[in-house]
Amino acid sequence: MNRNLKIVFTLSLLLNVMLLGAVASWGYRYLADRPVAMEPLKPELSHDIARHMVKARREHENLHQDLKAARQAMNKVMAAQNFSEADFAEAAQKIDQAQQALYKARSEAMLNMAKNMSTEDRQHMARQMETRGKEISERRGSGDNVDRLRERLKERRRQLENSPPPVE
Repeated sequence: MNRNLKIVFTLSLLLNVMLLGAVASWGYRYLADRPVAMEPLKPELSHDIARHMVKARREHENLHQDLKAARQAMNKVMAAQNFSEADFAEAAQKIDQAQQALYKARSEAMLNMAKNMSTEDRQHMARQMETRGKEISERRGSGDNVDRLRERLKERRRQLENSPPPVE
């Protein structure tokens, strides 16, 4: 086979592989099971929510920094040469306190935002939050995925219990 024919054949093969990959990714993206999309929030409402979220994030930046510092302290405790249960408990308590403060601040910010919304807007936003929460849970592996994983682990344990002991 001459050199030019080999080059053309190789380029053709690469082009076909790229095209096949593009078609496969398109097919996966458009043919995969997807949750039914809800109607979006009204543009004005969406803008107000985004504005409130940005404002709340700025107001609570110190709480985010506290949580970050608490997590870094936990990492230092875990990586220490001499592990101390007391230091671990203290670091865990600081993380819990920082998370609680942040959750409380978020709840207050959401309350301030929700009390200025109409009933219809609050209900619509609640439906979207529920749908979004389910999507996140599915991605993280909760629900049916966790149940299947638990069943596989139980089956694996049964197999290990019933298998003969290793020969030494």
